[in-house]
Amino acid sequence: MAGLFVTAGIDAGMDVMVHSALGRLGYLVNGAHDAIDAMLDVLGSDGTMLVPAQSGHLTDPAEWKNPPVPPAWQDVIRANMAPFDPHRTPARNRGMLVETFLSYPQMRRSHHPIASIAAIGAKAQYYTQDHPLHEMLGIGSPVHKLYLADGHVLFMNTGLAACTALHLAEFMAGDHFVTQRQVTILVEDENGRRFERLRKYPGLAHNFETLRQDFIAAGCLRETWLDDYRFTLLTLRPAVDLAVRRLQQDPEFLDRS
Repeated sequence: MAGLFVTAGIDAGMDVMVHSALGRLGYLVNGAHDAIDAMLDVLGSDGTMLVPAQSGHLTDPAEWKNPPVPPAWQDVIRANMAPFDPHRTPARNRGMLVETFLSYPQMRRSHHPIASIAAIGAKAQYYTQDHPLHEMLGIGSPVHKLYLADGHVLFMNTGLAACTALHLAEFMAGDHFVTQRQVTILVEDENGRRFERLRKYPGLAHNFETLRQDFIAAGCLRETWLDDYRFTLLTLRPAVDLAVRRLQQDPEFLDRS
């Protein structure tokens, strides 16, 4: 596995967020542990591996749609919903690599109820501390720190629509891109337990994939193939800057079907 990551462009000392679909990679003797351990070996003592660990289920049940919750159940769910715990709250729909990553004892996880990021490595504490509630993927967030650090994002056979960090472009492009959506989340902090509406929330990601050729032309995206399995390595800062320009030129870009 280590050789595959080196071929894909991973080098010692990098800070890399990983999105993965391991199903078609081939036989892994120890499952996702093999991929995580190989990545950490390549990054070395100076690098940091990050994964998205979102827990989107910690939202107001009145806003649930797949499936909707009967009104008579909503107060019961609110009363019994466990608040976010970085050591216990599962990630939602993030795959086996993320689930396994969260079990590593050296893992650090940011304390955001629905948009946490987990990290292992030299800068794990830096990336996961002080995650702003309303700037969940904006200024001061872990993905913004990765942008400032000239970090990378590796996609293991997943498309750009999976890219949590690209949502930073919406926050940077202007508040009007992230204030039109209403999401209420469960929060427990020094002010108590409550459901609070986020002031900023990103939009859809399905159109991120249309940026692939622009990223390749700009030299910030590299593709490597192992048979029919694709590794995509994205250099985050120029990619986000390009996406910001795209949004400013075409404000409907992400909302277009």
